Amino acid sequence: MNHIILPILLSLTLLSGCDRAATNSGTATDKLADKEKFTPLQQEALKVAGQIFEQHWVRDGDSWFTSVHEPHGWAENVTIQIKEVTHVLNEQRITEADRLNGIEWRGKIEIRPKASRAHAPKWTPNYKFVGWREWQDGMDFLVTNHITLMKKAGKWSGGLDDSDRDDSTKFIKPSLSALALHGNTPMAEKLAERQTALANFKADIEGFANWAEEKSNAAKSDPMVGLKMMVELAGKLKAIKTNGLPADLTGAWGEFSGVMGEVSDIYKGVKPDKPENAMKAMSNIMPKIMAVERKMEPIVKKLEEVAKKYDLDMTKVAPK
Repeated sequence: MNHIILPILLSLTLLSGCDRAATNSGTATDKLADKEKFTPLQQEALKVAGQIFEQHWVRDGDSWFTSVHEPHGWAENVTIQIKEVTHVLNEQRITEADRLNGIEWRGKIEIRPKASRAHAPKWTPNYKFVGWREWQDGMDFLVTNHITLMKKAGKWSGGLDDSDRDDSTKFIKPSLSALALHGNTPMAEKLAERQTALANFKADIEGFANWAEEKSNAAKSDPMVGLKMMVELAGKLKAIKTNGLPADLTGAWGEFSGVMGEVSDIYKGVKPDKPENAMKAMSNIMPKIMAVERKMEPIVKKLEEVAKKYDLDMTKVAPK
């Protein structure tokens, strides 16, 4: 399946001193586009903050998601979705005493989205609704939006404010499959598209299997039909669309159709002068066919194993 990673604007603004900004279309831990605008320590702080952010948030499409768990029952399994995230760096002044104590950098990085919304699986005192709530400006009120960091004696420490306390609200990185269950998310849309793609793929390979069986039966009495079938094989397989399929299935099918294309190329060179000589002509290429069959064995095995994950039967498609 082709993964389209939609860029998120990651603007980083320095609040202590003059404002500075940089944009980044990759993940939160990617290198900054404008390194010269930040000191080496500021670059380190932003990188560490990005790593901490990704421990609690997962990206799906153009959004980031986290799951909120409040220990006193005010919020349980509440999913927060945010868009257009800005990370704002607020550097605190290091005093002489700090330096003597080995502190090199200290400050906070604010997670500042343009919009957020929440999904609650059930009514709670803090979330008096079920399902998705409407979008609101900024960050949801229950979400800790600061990452506190300090570098001391060469080591970074910190995290989401109070996230290390047992009685604090936890922000847990959800799985994309769990997000899909909520519906109305990029992953839910992808899963729906994948199910459609799998259904279409299944119909296509069943159609191919029926065509191959029909031609094979006809070839028992007319070898020329079998020869023509083997020449047409590659084109039939390439016509089967894989857009939207899972990546492992797309890859396995690509390997299979590729090696079957080699088989078709071999048969293209078989041109008997008359039908009764077709079998003799095909016998001349058997060494080449057997060599490709040895190459094909692990490819077919892989395809069948991957296909089983998606309830697909390849036994009538992939030759033994």
